[in-house]
Amino acid sequence: MSDRTTTPARPDGAATQSKRYRERRAKLVEGAHRVFERDGFIDARITDIAKEVGYAHGSFYTYFSSKEEIFRVVAEQIQAEMFDGQRSGSADLTPYQRIEAANRRYLESYRRHSRIMAIIEQVSTFNDDIHAIRESRAQQTTSRTERSIRRLQAEGLADADLDPHLSAVALTSMLSRFAYLWMGADTGPDYEFDLDAAVDGLTRLWANAIGLRRD
Repeated sequence: MSDRTTTPARPDGAATQSKRYRERRAKLVEGAHRVFERDGFIDARITDIAKEVGYAHGSFYTYFSSKEEIFRVVAEQIQAEMFDGQRSGSADLTPYQRIEAANRRYLESYRRHSRIMAIIEQVSTFNDDIHAIRESRAQQTTSRTERSIRRLQAEGLADADLDPHLSAVALTSMLSRFAYLWMGADTGPDYEFDLDAAVDGLTRLWANAIGLRRD
């Protein structure tokens, strides 16, 4: 249960744009990230978040109205990092190498945030805002992958008979679900993998699925 207040104090006007305000708000978000990772969403308390950064309990409400609101900000930041981490990288790479590099960046980022990613997954099952954040990022990733497949098809590098949208949904789902089962869920030794082997295997599957040659 959230320990929110019914009448939060929220600044407006120039105060919300002040450097001090932004810095203190960002510090609270960083502290909340640590508390959520440590305690989970259900057991985390606003008192603990404020204490984590050395603020008084009441000062939390200067920046956020509830535990749910600050968790939403944490989730948005993590999801944005995961999305940006999949950008294709250097133009000097071959299409296969770009997929490989994007998969590696995604898995490395997921590993850094595996605890909070698992919590986001959990909270998304009962919080509509968090569910919407996850769905929005998933749709953005799928759209970007679909555009990439269409370009490869136009260049004669991918199977022209594939449905680009269906393929994008399947491939991005494969990657995100694999990462969750490997690093986010309590699945046991059957889901323990070496990072390099995981990147290689997932990239081979991705390339084979769309008919992309390694060279």
